[in-house]
Amino acid sequence: MMDSDQLLDELIFRKVKGEPSPFPIDEAFPAHGSFESRYEKSKGDKQILLWAILDCAKNSQLIPPWAVEALKHIMLRGVARGQFASWEEAFGPIRVLQQRTIRGFQHMVAVWIRIRELHDQEGRPIDDLLFEDVSKEFDAIGIGKVKDYHGRMQRFMDAHPDIWIRVSNASVTQKTLQGERHQAARGQQDELSGHGVFGRL
Repeated sequence: MMDSDQLLDELIFRKVKGEPSPFPIDEAFPAHGSFESRYEKSKGDKQILLWAILDCAKNSQLIPPWAVEALKHIMLRGVARGQFASWEEAFGPIRVLQQRTIRGFQHMVAVWIRIRELHDQEGRPIDDLLFEDVSKEFDAIGIGKVKDYHGRMQRFMDAHPDIWIRVSNASVTQKTLQGERHQAARGQQDELSGHGVFGRL
């Protein structure tokens, strides 16, 4: 089963890029247009530069010239020459209200995944009894909120099944790579041990 953080990351990124997602976004900075146009048009949305750079890194792409110039200006003028007193001046504040909203959304994703686990792996029907059991697992979430979270996420995922497939495949790939790295490390350790490296003074 996929990790809730992986699905949450996917939904956040979709929203930032202006793609369909139930993730909440700051209404002061609507996700319309390219990263470049949003950075140029809305001077208050300073964080969009970081999202643009992350998008390139995530997709193994070169950072576009506009982002390079913007970051160079921040680092060489704002930071190195002392024009900025804090990183907040360069990239804007992390909004407390937004953090609270995001924490609630994290619960929504985790609740939905847990319900899918119990349904798919244990064959339990999705009914009030299941909602009640999941509510008990998440101490701070009542049964009414569990129903709401499940309904909202299920409607969205039914409309966008490609997300489930992509994130599930990524989860499997990540676990496979982790297993391969672990085996390689163990093999190296065994090889060194066999040559008398470990334990030798």
